[in-house]
Amino acid sequence: MYIKGHQIHKGGGFEVVTRCPNCGNIGTFDQLESTDLSIYDESLWHDVGLRFCPNRDCRALLFFWKPHDGKLVTFPSLRIDFNPENLPLKIISSFNESIICHAEGCYTAAAIMVRRTLEEICENKGSKGNTLKQRIKGLRSKVVLPEELFHAMDELRLLGNDAAHIESKEYEQIGKDEVAVAIELTKEIFKSVYQMDNLLSKLKKLKKS
Repeated sequence: MYIKGHQIHKGGGFEVVTRCPNCGNIGTFDQLESTDLSIYDESLWHDVGLRFCPNRDCRALLFFWKPHDGKLVTFPSLRIDFNPENLPLKIISSFNESIICHAEGCYTAAAIMVRRTLEEICENKGSKGNTLKQRIKGLRSKVVLPEELFHAMDELRLLGNDAAHIESKEYEQIGKDEVAVAIELTKEIFKSVYQMDNLLSKLKKLKKS
């Protein structure tokens, strides 16, 4: 079959192994009956099709595209995973929005939402100040963190400033890599501020009585 110069035929059941963008589980996605196609375009074959998440409690629908000489691309886009355990709902909401923006290539918006997440942390811990810089400084009296993570918070603040204000130029660009590192640093802050005590408690419960 030809459509506008593209050669198309039924695909042979391409195996899709990935992490579900909806539930986060990794597995081999289930094929829908007769949905795979192989498309010849610009001297290259592409496999495209639809899959269901193998998690029976999820079953999210996933579209995939893979050039024969390239890597797998999925829609919805794969998102950076994070553990929301013990996090306040406002923080989860802001941080999840930054992850969604990063996955969809909206890096400026993602950096702004990382900054918003820091503001939510400061508010949750009762740190006051006219600026985020002052609130991060005040956070030192509210939580115990390694000095490196306080420096990380200040760098995240600067990245967010660059995203929100044209005149701010601390970073040369705000792109995929910059935001990905910012998200990973924020996850480390979560662990120290909200999740470490819970992990220690779980470990102690596993000790012999």
